[in-house]
Amino acid sequence: MKGFRATGTIRENCLKNAPLPAKKEMEKRDRGYFASCFDTQNYVFLVKWCDSSVVTMATNYDSVEPIGPVSRWSSSKKEKVKVA
Repeated sequence: MKGFRATGTIRENCLKNAPLPAKKEMEKRDRGYFASCFDTQNYVFLVKWCDSSVVTMATNYDSVEPIGPVSRWSSSKKEKVKVA
């Protein structure tokens, strides 16, 4: 993998046996919750987080840090809310 850097979304069915929570379990969590793992065999970092829906990303050069608060629209509250 020398010289190639990539980051992108990945589908749930492509995760195989990654030790990440299932989509249904993530949907029960608060907005902003995330889980991550690193595949040492393939040098791929996976992160899954809960926003308006569950999103999973794979990368071979980025990390999850730094983490900071962001503003997101809450359709239930009809206003922007801070998500950490």
